[in-house]
Amino acid sequence: MKTLRSAPLLLVLLTLAWGCSDDGGGGDNPEVTAPEVARQLTTDASYDGEATVSPDGGNVVFVSERSGDYALWQVAFAGGTASLLVASPASKPFFASNGDLYYSKSDTLMRIPAGGGAAVAVDGVTGSAQLSPDRDWYLWSAPEPGQFDPYCIWVQRADLSEAAVKLTSPVEGDRYPAWSPTGDRIVFSRSHPSNSNTHLYVMDADGSNLHALTDTSLDVEDRNPAWSPDGDWVAFERGGTGIGEEKLYKVKTTGETTTDPAVRLSWETAENDDDGSPCWSPNGKWIVFEADRGGNTDIYVVGEDGEPHSKARGFGSNPLMP
Repeated sequence: MKTLRSAPLLLVLLTLAWGCSDDGGGGDNPEVTAPEVARQLTTDASYDGEATVSPDGGNVVFVSERSGDYALWQVAFAGGTASLLVASPASKPFFASNGDLYYSKSDTLMRIPAGGGAAVAVDGVTGSAQLSPDRDWYLWSAPEPGQFDPYCIWVQRADLSEAAVKLTSPVEGDRYPAWSPTGDRIVFSRSHPSNSNTHLYVMDADGSNLHALTDTSLDVEDRNPAWSPDGDWVAFERGGTGIGEEKLYKVKTTGETTTDPAVRLSWETAENDDDGSPCWSPNGKWIVFEADRGGNTDIYVVGEDGEPHSKARGFGSNPLMP
């Protein structure tokens, strides 16, 4: 998928009711047609991607170019009109466990309190850092200081009381790290030193017990992993020579694999369509992701089992209800 380079509205984001219509698309929600099972959430002609779901499940924050440059926008999970949340430059949004919204501004990590207010810079850490569920540690991928490659996985205490610790020393590169819901494990994508293949690996939060999560014999590129809220699954995008354009998959997180256990979640409508950057809803029932359909990237939603996001599955008055 495409790689990207405040405000009191956050209170609205965390309490907004369900109904409105998307900014660029007149509010229509296209019907699901076979073989596609995902529901389109945004329809603007500009790039929409890097979505994350608010802790209450009511809203989706995403990166969009619709204002002319990369900025943060929000839309109700039920669909509707998107509104500007944070002006450019802004990218890589994520919510902390306490509801604070973090994002990257020119490689500076920014934070908006859950109750609203002005964004403040988080000093001393890279703009791509991810905060652990207990908010005690930062996690990121970067080369050694002064180097360009390879990318390694790093952690550092959130109070910056200790120096950053390098957890991996790869030959080629480790990227896209993500915390497990309990903060005791880290999943990431590791590049193969002799080809363009990448596969998912899991390790404990201290770097121990490293093992492959997806089948390393496959000629694929597995990237952008995201843990399910219960920690049992990791959703990710898979592309590469053996697959073609990226599609969404999920894989069980139980131990080392010898044969590929990945389950496909999304199905293209054309050969050059691709899907990526998944994010789970807080209840684990839905996966929000970015998808290129016919040359335009928008936000879509699919059931965690690959089923349509539809009224038949509880969507309507409250899509988070069983």
